[in-house]
Amino acid sequence: MASGLRDLNREYLMNNFKQAALAVLLTGVAALADAQTFPDKPVRVIIPYAPGGGLQRHTSRHRR
Repeated sequence: MASGLRDLNREYLMNNFKQAALAVLLTGVAALADAQTFPDKPVRVIIPYAPGGGLQRHTSRHRR
């Protein structure tokens, strides 16, 4: 009985290790994909509300 439990524990640990290795691999691939230079020109944001509202202040704060 103890060896069966030991085998299940080993299988559980190997599955966790495989999942962690896959997560690290995918994170590395995502970091390479994020290195693109986009956009090349300024982005124009059109706000369909009156000037001076909360949405305008929010978008102006993030504009750079």
